[in-house]
Amino acid sequence: MKILRNDSNRNIILNSETNFRTDLGWEESFQEFEKDTLESIINPAVNFETVRYAHKLCTGGTANIEQMDIWFYFYFYNNESPPTHVGGLNYELIGLTPERNAKVLRQDNDSFFRLEFYKVPEGENPNSSNRKLVFTKHLPIPLGERVLYSPNNERIYVPVFMGSNFRNKENMYLFWFQDNTVMDGTLMSGNTFYMTAKFFNTIDGKTISFTNNDKPYTDPVNEEVDVYYRMDIERVGYTYTLYSGSTEVGCSDNPIRFYAASDSDSSIIRPSPTPSAPPPTPSSSTPAPTPSISVSSSVPGPSASMPAQMVQVTNYNASLNITDITVNGVSVSDISYPILPSEQKVGSTSQIGTHTVVVTFSGISNGESVNVDGNCYTPTIFETYITQPSVNTVGGIIIGYYANINCTP
Repeated sequence: MKILRNDSNRNIILNSETNFRTDLGWEESFQEFEKDTLESIINPAVNFETVRYAHKLCTGGTANIEQMDIWFYFYFYNNESPPTHVGGLNYELIGLTPERNAKVLRQDNDSFFRLEFYKVPEGENPNSSNRKLVFTKHLPIPLGERVLYSPNNERIYVPVFMGSNFRNKENMYLFWFQDNTVMDGTLMSGNTFYMTAKFFNTIDGKTISFTNNDKPYTDPVNEEVDVYYRMDIERVGYTYTLYSGSTEVGCSDNPIRFYAASDSDSSIIRPSPTPSAPPPTPSSSTPAPTPSISVSSSVPGPSASMPAQMVQVTNYNASLNITDITVNGVSVSDISYPILPSEQKVGSTSQIGTHTVVVTFSGISNGESVNVDGNCYTPTIFETYITQPSVNTVGGIIIGYYANINCTP
């Protein structure tokens, strides 16, 4: 602006609507600051979305190829004295007979394994006092693998589970938060989890805890070392990896193996509730009132007779007969002997638990075989009977008499 000098008039004329806007940007900056402040304290946008995590690629199988399959093996205690986990991939050990197993009856196959995933404070080992359960995963019996059971030529389930992109996908995938910042400062932050397992048996109502290694029956369990597998998740590729110590597990060549714990370990792995205090004893000065109604319990006591267990016998032999079957010296009832060739009969025994089974034949059995409770035996040329000790009668016994030494029809 140029002002000309004029001795007579020195006025400056400005338009009344002119605004130099000396506060230019102040109001906009304040409005933005106000918006940011309100959003941070009123309904902030937080990512609570969960995403699917898959088992990390590993190398295994007969072709030694990369795969995302995951495998679980569950071993029960057998009936030896003391019990071991040898032959433990067998539902017969928890009362599910092959006949009922093959039929997939609902009352039997409602039993399931439950994988439990825990978080613990960073830097601490997991135990019952510091762990927090964050999610579980169920593996029911019908989702497991099936094998051919030769005595009755049917396919039965075994406690082995796998998951892949092609089948049993529900066994393979896990779901967890995509953004970990929503849990910063809480116990559930971080990418490390600890996994253990339990089996819920609907046949007898019991729950079985598992350890991560094959411990002798009488050895104590150290919960921080013997119970859990470590699982780490990777948020970049949405995968997870399971470890036994520092070794990766889960692939077909090195599956995740769980071993049933003994009953004495339940107080460590599955703490029992603290028993309530007994009711106070009435004072001697105040006689206890006499009840006017007497109620008898319907639960049988120790002297009550136990329910009969099924004994199923099939004579696959072409010529010889079965003349008698005894369990702990007591003949199997409800069977009319002899059991003729190609004949099947079903009886029962009141002997509950582990006993000795004796099968008697009608003559010399040269080259034949007998399968008792899944174990194959071949009598010598002069034997007319076979003795099988330590047969667990709970859930029933399956006996097959064959015309060859291989226990096959």
